[in-house]
Amino acid sequence: MKIRGLRQTDIVDKSGLDKSQISQYKNGKHEPMQDALHKLATALNVNVAWLMAHDVPMEIDEQELKQKLVVCELIEKCYGTKAY
Repeated sequence: MKIRGLRQTDIVDKSGLDKSQISQYKNGKHEPMQDALHKLATALNVNVAWLMAHDVPMEIDEQELKQKLVVCELIEKCYGTKAY
């Protein structure tokens, strides 16, 4: 939040999560589940893996995501939706 210059209330508005949830995540009392992680990452405009403390860039690589989407669409087109 500090890097993005956002307050908790900004994250509440952008993520749809409760203020108490965000406070508990921030203070380390609870760890967010996958859906909350995705909402937080989207609200903060950061890579979900970075948010989970993985050694990846903080910024989302839009071009890489688009390339992966194209590959996924091709796999689905060739092999069906259960190919994954």
